[in-house]
Amino acid sequence: MVGIGIQSLLKREREVPSDKYRDPRWLRLRDQIISRDGRKCTMCGSQHILQVHHQKYIGDELWDTPKEFLVTLCKKCHEAVHNI
Repeated sequence: MVGIGIQSLLKREREVPSDKYRDPRWLRLRDQIISRDGRKCTMCGSQHILQVHHQKYIGDELWDTPKEFLVTLCKKCHEAVHNI
């Protein structure tokens, strides 16, 4: 999956309360996505500070989004996708 373009990752952004990222349902899904993606960034291949990016949000909660809309990114690539 390495080499996903930034444009394909930018869909709809959403403000998420920080406590949602500590919910066991999100933590479980996050680990599944990182494992699925080989524990590396899908853009650059880095294994440092991995995060899960929503290509689009579906449903009311972080964990409602289907797995096909979630990708593993390193912190650097995730910030680049969001222009931080």
